[in-house]
Amino acid sequence: MARTPKEPKPAKAAKAAEGEKAKKKKPIKPIIMVLVLLLVGKVVMGKVVKPHYRPGAKVPAGVIVPLGSITTNLADGHLAQVAISMQMTVAASSKQVDKLTPELIGSTVSVLGGDTYAELLPATGRAALRRDLLRIFQHELGPNEGAQQVSAVYFTSFVLQ
Repeated sequence: MARTPKEPKPAKAAKAAEGEKAKKKKPIKPIIMVLVLLLVGKVVMGKVVKPHYRPGAKVPAGVIVPLGSITTNLADGHLAQVAISMQMTVAASSKQVDKLTPELIGSTVSVLGGDTYAELLPATGRAALRRDLLRIFQHELGPNEGAQQVSAVYFTSFVLQ
């Protein structure tokens, strides 16, 4: 009897076909794993890294910090008693605000002492004082995380005598 070369068994042929299909599916798993890792990394970075605000970007409001009541003489001899609060942004550093509170109060006394009764009596004079104080407070506290720390100044009491 003559021997013929062995023909592949149907089971081996089926296994070879399955092996080729399995090889085709393997590249999909690493790609999916890489995408999942990138997504998880982005979420973690968003929670761990503090936001950095660009100039002109809207920064959400934070807490209101009262500076207290300040009494000083005006340039023309009249007396002013003003209670001031600052609207902070979420980027504000409370340690820095606490540290610089005496300087902020001193600047307020200097600015307020340079005005007169006649300048502060109308609403426009108080608005100008508020703008000046905001500018000074922003300068003294400086930016934090790329954003100003003070967003507004409020007079909670304003008495001229």
